[in-house]
Amino acid sequence: ARNLVEGQGFVYNPGVQTLGTTTPLYTLLMAGISTVTGGQDFPWYALTVNALADAGAAILLFLILRRVTGHDWISGLLGLLWAVSPRSVAFAVGGMETSVVILWMLAAVWSYLQVGDSGRTARPYVYVGIFCALGFLTRIDTVLWSGPLLLYQLGESLWTRRDQPLLKRIPWATWIAGLVVVLPWLVFSWVYFGSPIPNSINAKTVAYLVAPLS
Repeated sequence: ARNLVEGQGFVYNPGVQTLGTTTPLYTLLMAGISTVTGGQDFPWYALTVNALADAGAAILLFLILRRVTGHDWISGLLGLLWAVSPRSVAFAVGGMETSVVILWMLAAVWSYLQVGDSGRTARPYVYVGIFCALGFLTRIDTVLWSGPLLLYQLGESLWTRRDQPLLKRIPWATWIAGLVVVLPWLVFSWVYFGSPIPNSINAKTVAYLVAPLS
C-alpha cells in the first residue's frame, strides 16, 4: 500500500512487478485511506478498518439470527460473543484482513436471506453477487464459503422456478453483479502482473505447515 501511494506501483518490492499479496482489495483500501488522510500510519488504518468491520459483523450476526429465531436477546448474545471472541479480536488487532472478509461473508448471507422478501426486485440478488465478489477480492479462499452459497442459490432458483424456461431460472443478477466487480481486477492483474494468481500463495505453502486435510 505504501509503494502504491508513493508511486512505486502495485508491488511489494519496487521494480519487481509481481503480485505479492493475496488481499488486493485490502491493499487498495489501505492505500485509499493513506491518500485521503495524507499519512502513512498503516497499522492504525488497519486497526480502525477492522474494528468497524467487526462492529458491522456483530450487527449482521444479530440481524441474521433474529431472522432465524425471532428472538432479540439470543441474537444480541451472538453479536456480543463475536465482539469479545479472543480469536476474532486476535485477527483484528493483528492487522489482517480477516475482519473485512467475515463482514463480506455475513453481508452476502444477509442479502441472500432478503431474496424471499424482495418480490420481483433483483436488488438482493445483486447484493449477493457484489458481496461475494468483494470477499473474493479481499481473500481468494473466500470461495470456500461463497461457492456453496452460490451453488445453493442456483439450485433453489432452478427448483422454485421450475415452471419457467431454464434461462429465466438462473440468478443472472447475482452472477453479473459479481463479475462486474471482479472483472476489472482480473483484467488489470493479467496485464500488469501476467497472472491474477498471487505469487505469495507459493510462499504460504512453504511458510504455513499444516497437517494433511486440516
